[in-house]
Amino acid sequence: MKVIENLFRANFLTTGLAMFAMFFGSGNLIFPVAIGRMAGEQNGWAMLGLFFTAVLLPFATLCLLLLYNGNYNHLFQKIGVLPGKVIAFATLALIGPFGVVPRCIAFSHSTLSIYVHSISLVEYSAIACIIVFLLSIKRNDVVGIIGNLLTPILLVCLVVIIFRGIGVGPADLKEASSESVLTMIQHGFIAGYKTFDIFAALFFAGAIIPAFRQVLGQRMHDDKKSLMSLAVRSSIVGMILLFLVYAGLSTVAANLRGALATVPEDKLLGVIASMTMGQQAGLIANVIVTLACLTTAISLAVVSAEFFRKEIFFNRVSYVNCLIVTMLISFAFACLGFSGIMRLVIPILMVLCPAVITLIIVSGLNYFFGFKYIKTPVYIVFAISLMMVTLKL
Repeated sequence: MKVIENLFRANFLTTGLAMFAMFFGSGNLIFPVAIGRMAGEQNGWAMLGLFFTAVLLPFATLCLLLLYNGNYNHLFQKIGVLPGKVIAFATLALIGPFGVVPRCIAFSHSTLSIYVHSISLVEYSAIACIIVFLLSIKRNDVVGIIGNLLTPILLVCLVVIIFRGIGVGPADLKEASSESVLTMIQHGFIAGYKTFDIFAALFFAGAIIPAFRQVLGQRMHDDKKSLMSLAVRSSIVGMILLFLVYAGLSTVAANLRGALATVPEDKLLGVIASMTMGQQAGLIANVIVTLACLTTAISLAVVSAEFFRKEIFFNRVSYVNCLIVTMLISFAFACLGFSGIMRLVIPILMVLCPAVITLIIVSGLNYFFGFKYIKTPVYIVFAISLMMVTLKL
């Protein structure tokens, strides 16, 4: 009984659940399924690559930022004040109104359109943006809303579809992939970029801190050991949940690889739900997509509006007005559709992500081991990434 009391008093389960929900969104539903379809019987190797960039590194980044009290500027300014501000803005723009928020909306509409044909993308985007706006106004309650209300419902829906889907695919629909193990790991690694979770982690720390403050009280300001202990335990909970969902979704897609060959990425989950669960799948798939996209969109709308208020408008514009601007931009980009959004953001992502990962790694080495070289590795990786992307265009 004493152990159980201590467990609930620690409250790391609640914060871990909230951390999972804040990371889990449209990209987390799309790309594990796409990787499973591509990898087939080698899905385990692809999941290894995905684990690094979409699970381990995002949570490690969040823990690192907590040591800076959630202030992402401390991290970005290590490469210079002006370059740091530019990278911070570009990163926030991608995970906010220019990328992930509209992608959440477009993806949920794409899945919904499989079952409901009467709602246009423009109409759906307008309704979704209004809902996200209303739920984002009270930004201090975001973690509680996500962790205590939306996430349990989301997890129940995911458990149903995964357990119903694993092993359902007929044997003649399974196809072995001819790709090498190294190639599979690389595919999973790159797919982790597209979830944008590495970028999101840089800005989520500020939203998680209020929840940690309730657990630790004043100790948070004086004892970094207690803070990191709670952060690590919460991260382990979030990582386990996130990877179990990834593995479950990708396994279902791998089992049905042959039947999914011609299905667009943004419709994969809806088609899988129909194949594995029949007519009931439409409702379940829609609930999953709606909740997952809503949780991520709320979190990122709050972060984006706060960033615009502080860093762009220098506190001269209210949070609500910044939130309105955020949702208007999100609405405009959502109307481009999933494929249109991805065509715009992928080249930028492939340049920024390796450089940001390098910055996170060398900053961690600097904090814990006194590693002095920060700018040079980041600039070198950025230059190489820019050159490679430019050659491909």
